[in-house]
Amino acid sequence: MSNGYRPSPGTLTRFDVPDSPNLRVDTHCERGTVIPPHYDSLMAKLIGYGPEREDAVDVLRKALDGLRVEGVETNRELLASVLAHDDFARGAVTTRWLEEAAVA
Repeated sequence: MSNGYRPSPGTLTRFDVPDSPNLRVDTHCERGTVIPPHYDSLMAKLIGYGPEREDAVDVLRKALDGLRVEGVETNRELLASVLAHDDFARGAVTTRWLEEAAVA
């Protein structure tokens, strides 16, 4: 994600989220949705679940791998980096972690 997490306005020319029995997707987006310049930058929330934390994280990794969004920038790569980070795997993150860690 570039631009210091500022919104990336535009029209979604593609918005495909993979289907998974252990993935919940909360979104208002679909192909053709217009993302205005002044918005809450959360276009979708992906919620993975499973019997163990590692299972839920694996669901999220696969969802991000299969996520296809075109027309605007996203933080997909950042989120994938967070999920792959050792600190995240150990549960050693705080609300300031992203600012302090060398991620992305």
